[in-house]
Amino acid sequence: MKIRSPLPAPALQKDQPKKQPRDRRRESRYLNTKVEIVERFKQFRNQRLTLTLQVEGSNLELSCQVLDVLDNAIYLENILPREALVDFRKKPRFTLSIRDEGNYAFVEGLTVTALHEERGLPYFEIPIPKQMLYQQRRKATRYSIPLRVASRGAQITFFRHMDMVGEIIDISIGGCRANFTGPLLEPIAVDEVVDNCAIALPPFLEIHSRGVVRHCHKNKQGVTTCGIELTDMHVTDRRRLEQFIQTLAKQT
Repeated sequence: MKIRSPLPAPALQKDQPKKQPRDRRRESRYLNTKVEIVERFKQFRNQRLTLTLQVEGSNLELSCQVLDVLDNAIYLENILPREALVDFRKKPRFTLSIRDEGNYAFVEGLTVTALHEERGLPYFEIPIPKQMLYQQRRKATRYSIPLRVASRGAQITFFRHMDMVGEIIDISIGGCRANFTGPLLEPIAVDEVVDNCAIALPPFLEIHSRGVVRHCHKNKQGVTTCGIELTDMHVTDRRRLEQFIQTLAKQT
């Protein structure tokens, strides 16, 4: 497969102000494809947004968060209030909604397909909805790696034909940005899928994930900076990453 060379970013003129992000708000619309719906639930997971579950035909209302999103299932965790878990284990039909300053979504006709438990903490599996009413979007907050962590080595390793190690600059629940210094023995391509990435921030975090290179740029000093989306990882690793991000958020 032919690998595309990353395009250099346009140079900014001296004293040129940084461009402000575009307003990407949209009118409400129905999402009808699996790809679009999965992408939105990954967004909710990355932003650690609170979802509201309303059991059909009753006044039972719960809150939860998205633990992970797979190709054919969504995992929900932190379901509150705890006493409502007894009713929810009966697998009733329910609606799912989310409202915050950046997102609105609504899904109906959902059911729990399986119950799981990880270290005593329950989480529920639901199928990928066939349709979602959705409005607006925004990205997860990224946090710079503190000096006390970076000084011990904050690295991401690409396990490919030629293994590569980069220095993590910042990280979020959904991805990270890393610098790869020196000549690359094997080029990095935008949209390249890396089946096995290792994230190591000793002694705080060590996880593995599948990664997708979302952007890539090499500067005049020979440093290649990549934005990497962390797409698929074990539930335990996902929770470890969440806890680490929450710790960084509290210190900001």
